[in-house]
Amino acid sequence: MQLSTKCLLACLVALVVLFRTSTAAPGCAGIFGVARKDCRFGVIKYCGKLICARGYGRRCSQDSSSPFQCGEGYYCLCGRCQGCSLFTLSDCFPDTTNCVYK
Repeated sequence: MQLSTKCLLACLVALVVLFRTSTAAPGCAGIFGVARKDCRFGVIKYCGKLICARGYGRRCSQDSSSPFQCGEGYYCLCGRCQGCSLFTLSDCFPDTTNCVYK
């Protein structure tokens, strides 16, 4: 191979590595998947793995790319999971619209 071909190949490899690193979801290192049966409030997919969803009263995010998602039957309001679990048919957290927590 000529020197210019080697340089071009090295640049392409560097760009591919840089691109793959920059498109990875932030904070995915150290994320381990779980079994559905181990999660009281269900699971969500994060970083390509199943992780436990949040339950009643737990802090949450409405950002769909966040690991802080509420389980089935709950919804995120005022930064807390509210509603009732579809898995246990209990574990309810009352609705509130004032968003004031002590």
